[in-house]
Amino acid sequence: MTRMPLHAPFVNRHARAGVSFLAVAVILAATCVSVGLAIPGIASPAWRSVVQAATDALGFAAVWIALPLGAYLLATSGSPSPSRRALAVAIAVALPILAEWSGASESPFLIMLALAAAVGGYTLIGLGVSEQRRERSRSGAVDAPFAVVTPYEAVTGGLVLAHATSFLLWWVGLGLDLAGTLGLGGGDASPLGALLALLGAACLSAAILLQLRVSSPDVALQADAEGEDPLQVTARETAIPVTSTTVTP
Repeated sequence: MTRMPLHAPFVNRHARAGVSFLAVAVILAATCVSVGLAIPGIASPAWRSVVQAATDALGFAAVWIALPLGAYLLATSGSPSPSRRALAVAIAVALPILAEWSGASESPFLIMLALAAAVGGYTLIGLGVSEQRRERSRSGAVDAPFAVVTPYEAVTGGLVLAHATSFLLWWVGLGLDLAGTLGLGGGDASPLGALLALLGAACLSAAILLQLRVSSPDVALQADAEGEDPLQVTARETAIPVTSTTVTP
């Protein structure tokens, strides 16, 4: 069996963590751009200040925390050489500066890109939940796929539901009518709808990052570290005995 080189990129869960943080960066930044377009339509100066502060906070987290961290994790996946690790540091430092300097972090194009990032985020959430279920089934903790709902799954489901609700309220346009419905405003945009949009993006981001806690053995790296064939490492982790295929004359 061909083994993955030790210094090959995208070998282990490091890459998934990088993709997760990059998806979070796009989702948060795009939501901030969308809410920022509606801020001038908020009638109350106090509410406008609150929404602006929340938007700035999430925008900072997206550009200066999630973006460089995701880029670094993605570039250092596997067992990187010192030169690749140094390049990853340079990329992590340069990306947020370039995003702010070029105005890409405030581009309306991010709103379209966020749809793809959200689909990728839901895919990562689905993978995380299925992996956790598979590990529990393998260990004998559950006998049926939906026998027991764990706190981890309940929290993940709640975060996803919160995002789905805010998505409907804001992106479909119902959020713009909340102020008039609740008698809170005289402007065209609802501060509550904007805050719900920001909260929903934060919930989806938390649900994506929560999947990083799901642990599974990295067969390729473990085989390289122990000098064994990946098939034997996989069999040992799943408690399947492997018979030797060596034929003696």
